Amino acid sequence: MIFKAPIGTMHRLFHHVDRFRFRLEVQFDRKTVDRYVKAIREAGIPIEATYAEAPGRLEALFLPNLKARPSRDFLAPFVDEIRCLIAGDRDKKIQGMKPKTAWIGVRDRHGLAGKTSYTSFKRFVRDRGLSVAAIMPVQRVESEPGGEVQIDYGKMGTWLRIACRGGSGRLYAIISLTPDMFPVNLPPWPGSGDVS
Repeated sequence: MIFKAPIGTMHRLFHHVDRFRFRLEVQFDRKTVDRYVKAIREAGIPIEATYAEAPGRLEALFLPNLKARPSRDFLAPFVDEIRCLIAGDRDKKIQGMKPKTAWIGVRDRHGLAGKTSYTSFKRFVRDRGLSVAAIMPVQRVESEPGGEVQIDYGKMGTWLRIACRGGSGRLYAIISLTPDMFPVNLPPWPGSGDVS
């Protein structure tokens, strides 16, 4: 639609169509429509231009619309430092920082307070993949069959009177079950005969 909308804008506006109706029809903002019209007039695209001819001319108009990103230039020299701060160092037993804490350290150490913002820093870290290193793989502990423990956490009742608090509250408990609690071969219950 980016290539069809400017051509449609040009044709409709050269034929004196009301801009308000046209804006509602294409669902663009008024400033966007005006920007397209201005760019098309500056490019001198003829009214007979087809959709096949237009993309080449329109690409030249819309690519320069990218704004400069000076904050990335300020942060680029510190990529390795930022990566080390966020990831940490396992050999030295240095735990990684959260991006906000790393930003405060880099900002204060290198005097970036007025030059770039935390939002730009977050975008820089995300685009460069610097926060991916901070994700640690899950360590799985393998155990012998029957040696596992099941731990449940839950509510043990409604509001109870708790003496140490001096009032009522909800009681929660952690329940741990191990295979050793339940023997595999149960002896027969006395007086019940043979149970298999």
